[in-house]
Amino acid sequence: MRKRRHHYVPQWYLTPWSENQRIYCLRNGQIKPCGLASVGVEKDFYAVSDLTIKDIEFLRRGVIAQSPEGVRSIHESLLREFARVAYANQLKKARPGIKDEAKRTVREIVSNLDENYHESIEHDLQYSIGCMLSGSTEFFSDVSMAGSFLRALALFSLRTKKRREAMKRIRTPIPGVDIDRVCGPMIHMLAINIGGSLLVDRARFRIVLLQNETRLPFITSDQPVINIHENRDSRGTPLEVEWYIPLSPKRAMLYLLAENAPTDKIKRISEVEAQSYNAFMVKHHHDQVFANSRECLSRIALHV
Repeated sequence: MRKRRHHYVPQWYLTPWSENQRIYCLRNGQIKPCGLASVGVEKDFYAVSDLTIKDIEFLRRGVIAQSPEGVRSIHESLLREFARVAYANQLKKARPGIKDEAKRTVREIVSNLDENYHESIEHDLQYSIGCMLSGSTEFFSDVSMAGSFLRALALFSLRTKKRREAMKRIRTPIPGVDIDRVCGPMIHMLAINIGGSLLVDRARFRIVLLQNETRLPFITSDQPVINIHENRDSRGTPLEVEWYIPLSPKRAMLYLLAENAPTDKIKRISEVEAQSYNAFMVKHHHDQVFANSRECLSRIALHV
């Protein structure tokens, strides 16, 4: 079946903020209760474009060649999968008389290939978030689970509409390259690189769960994973990783250097701290902010 409605914020992630599959959403200055199926979604958002020779050259020179040697073969395999879409489309154009069933198959590949990749990787993140919601971070002591979690978390940060819009501003050294076309395979490659790098340094980092029992619940947005470390170099690249992601109105996760982490695995926060974390979420959102109540978003709407 061809999938056209692509969620760059998965519905399962937003479920803790919802009731009967409906969530409060602040968008364009208006607060509305919305169905989970209608937020963080765009038609054909992950549809695969035809990669050109220039696009492939850019990915090989700009991403694969700069990646650790151990993952380059994985990136090349991924690139071949995405490049086959162009071949299939060319075949369809060259043979206008091919059967309707074959045309439908090509359209399904275009729509579903990247979407299916995201869905398969989401399972790793869904498992880890489920553990953290129950108060456990034991999965992180297993190297395989930790690696899957870090890759999935990196991809969750990169796969959103806000990141796509930011990537469009990238100037490529190869004329004719379209960032929209290369974005699909590129973010998967970058997520593997980021996840692998963090896995190597895993001993230096800790997961801290933030417990929020205040009157001000955690909110989330269409950019749920953010680096709240503000110190950056001259190019705007963060100097440290301090990932924050809300998990529910009462729980959030910090992934940060052990030297900066509190001693307790679960830290109870104050209302002032909750307000600060919510402010980070508002600052980094694209065009949708989510909460479990209208009242919570009403306070935020004054500052967006």
